[in-house]
Amino acid sequence: AITSVVFRTAEPARDNDALCRLARRCPQGGRLAFYHHRHDHWERCRLFPAHRTLVAEHHGRIVGASTLAYKQVYVGGRIVPAAYLFDRMVDPGYRRRGIGRRLLEFNLAADSTSSLRYCLVLEDNWPNRRLLESVGFRAHRRRLSYLAILPRLERRMPTVHLRMTTPIPTDAAEKLDRQLRTVTSFMDRSADCGAGLMELTTGRAAASWTQNGTKVFVRGPWYYDLFTRIVPGLPRLRQPVRSWTVGHFWGETAAALKQLVRHIAAAARCEQIDAVVFPVYEGDPLADIVRPLTVHRWGVSATRVCLYVAGELADQVLNDDRPPLASPRDN
Repeated sequence: AITSVVFRTAEPARDNDALCRLARRCPQGGRLAFYHHRHDHWERCRLFPAHRTLVAEHHGRIVGASTLAYKQVYVGGRIVPAAYLFDRMVDPGYRRRGIGRRLLEFNLAADSTSSLRYCLVLEDNWPNRRLLESVGFRAHRRRLSYLAILPRLERRMPTVHLRMTTPIPTDAAEKLDRQLRTVTSFMDRSADCGAGLMELTTGRAAASWTQNGTKVFVRGPWYYDLFTRIVPGLPRLRQPVRSWTVGHFWGETAAALKQLVRHIAAAARCEQIDAVVFPVYEGDPLADIVRPLTVHRWGVSATRVCLYVAGELADQVLNDDRPPLASPRDN
């Protein structure tokens, strides 16, 4: 451990540039690695009603950071206070010195009100997973797969009429939530996490999504460069990628859901979005409908993520037979 490291609350005006540089030095993932390409480190934080970012500083240089956001979520159909941990990173030159553990412990010690604490970790990030497990977090048995659509490949518009609204109206969000709560164990409220809503005018399908900050992928599997030559529109390594995450979607029939997915992709193409991502947990029947519409139908492996939970409601989330529902704003 480094005894001269100072831990303090981050200050946006003072620390923004240093935190953006730190993110670029700390790409996430092994087989497929990326970093959040930001000029405003707090753009993700502002998706939540309250948050706190801690930094680790060594001789005036920020060498680590971790953010905890407070929110309200549905667990078992009722609203409870929760804390979401994200943007945890330590400069590569300062790892294995206990900085990441201390940042995590300080975050957790500052949270006295949440019934559930959770975070999302790439499946191949074993150091991070071992750290979480050492302080009491447990991994959900279902893995989360990120299924991606490339809007530039979409050339057809849907044959049925859909409408898009931004922001999501309260009544429409509540209608979507009523449908989703019957099939999931744990979810955000749609009104809190969506930048917009698409729905069929017949009401047979609906989805909400968030536009993510730009990402840059710096490493991919051995076949990735080959795929970028074969598949038009596949984002290249080291180039900024703009994406939407559609975490909340529902369809009364498979045909209606397919129409909805295609319309979202077409809208993303008009907005010059590079990828639309549908995070789906194992065991969710929606995965069988969405997967054939994505790049994964060509054999491209989906990014897999682990949900880690702790707190008094952790057992309820872990033991529920229904899968959780990924939040668009958590991506």
